Amino acid sequence: LIAPLDWGLGHTIRCIPIIKILLANNYKIMIAAEGIHSSILQKQFPQIPIIPIKGYHIKYHKNKKILWLSILLQIPKLLYKINYEHQWLKKQQKKYQFDFIISDNRYGLYHSQTTNIFITHQLQIQTPFGILTNWVQTLHYKHIQKFTMCWIPDLADRQHNLGGNLSHPIKMPAIPCYYINLLTRYPIENSTLHNNQKIYDYCFLLSGPEPQRTVFENIILQQIINSEDRILFIRGVAEEKLTLELKPNIKIINFVDAEELKEKILQSHFIIARSGYTSVMELTVLQCKVMYVPTPQQTEQIYLAKNLQKQNTALYIEQINFDMRVIKEKILDFKPNFKNLKCLEAKDIIPLRC
Repeated sequence: LIAPLDWGLGHTIRCIPIIKILLANNYKIMIAAEGIHSSILQKQFPQIPIIPIKGYHIKYHKNKKILWLSILLQIPKLLYKINYEHQWLKKQQKKYQFDFIISDNRYGLYHSQTTNIFITHQLQIQTPFGILTNWVQTLHYKHIQKFTMCWIPDLADRQHNLGGNLSHPIKMPAIPCYYINLLTRYPIENSTLHNNQKIYDYCFLLSGPEPQRTVFENIILQQIINSEDRILFIRGVAEEKLTLELKPNIKIINFVDAEELKEKILQSHFIIARSGYTSVMELTVLQCKVMYVPTPQQTEQIYLAKNLQKQNTALYIEQINFDMRVIKEKILDFKPNFKNLKCLEAKDIIPLRC
């Protein structure tokens, strides 16, 4: 059984390469998901049965200044959801007799009769306050250590990786932990990677929770409306598949599928995107020139963007300071440095043994 968290689409998307490898090695798979997460995986793997499971449904407050307070106030709801899914799994286990449970950040999906695998890139959860960070990590590890093992989607090298302290904390959980390299829908193709004809100067990739997705969209539209640059704007909304031209040089698309997204990215000189970890993995593997604009007050995204700029893998700017004139100046001489990139391979996870 494979079950991704419903907190954004990244957890669902990064399960795709794991599922592909397991299918190629003749594992029988079931998926637990709901809503758009179920739709994405059903479209990708129509042959795999999907069991409905309720999500965590964490909500973001409109006031970014109290984002963390609003999340903390939802902890009782989160603990209730964890207990719910644990009881849900007991019922499913009686029916299906799973051998392995692969849970991407769903804390309640472990069972005494199975090998239980927890996936996370964020062992050290970032918060605005040091004492809160320590308390959250203790609570985090308490739940992780109920599993058999932990898979970390990052490079094992402590000097060259994507997650920095998030995935390479000083203190690790007290269960076996394995770095399984990068989870991406796109293989590394160094020989042909950037031979695509460049059609766009800038590709904007929007994603993430509301209301900040719309806030950022409006900021961008105000700044590009008079631009003469060739621009592709992918809104990242699961609405009707709509394509329109704001001007002859500006194309707006609601969403694209995985292969079309790869094509559009490689046809663009420069990418501007949120720094969600799955986006970071895929854009890094495609070796793009990227400017990350973290979602305001999302400490994980802010840390990732700053860390990648420090490594000279990408550039970073805060949403409040977003200015296309500044971005154009920054990218003139930017040459990203990509080192020792490795994607998930069958040998990293197969055979599954405890």
